[in-house]
Amino acid sequence: MTFSPPQPVKLSDAEEKLFSRIAQFDGKALSAYEEWTSTADAMEELFVSLVERKAIPEIRLRLFTDSDLAETGKKSCQEIFESNGGGFQNRRHQAASSGVTQVV
Repeated sequence: MTFSPPQPVKLSDAEEKLFSRIAQFDGKALSAYEEWTSTADAMEELFVSLVERKAIPEIRLRLFTDSDLAETGKKSCQEIFESNGGGFQNRRHQAASSGVTQVV
């Protein structure tokens, strides 16, 4: 199977704004938690937008989700990410279980 070399994903205007929000995060502010949750929401929104409009090439998605393409070990990057507590649902669950009623 042959794949063309990776090309930058073209972002819509709305996605560019989300990306700019994400790129500005440095985690040094006194309100780092609030800044992080806002940045994480922007990450989620950007990812969902890219997936919905099928802007991410299949091979890039497979590199993240397919354990057969894993470079390290037998787990996919997604499986490793989720086993380390990552994932949008996990972030919202962790915030709710710690007494936060709304994730900004």
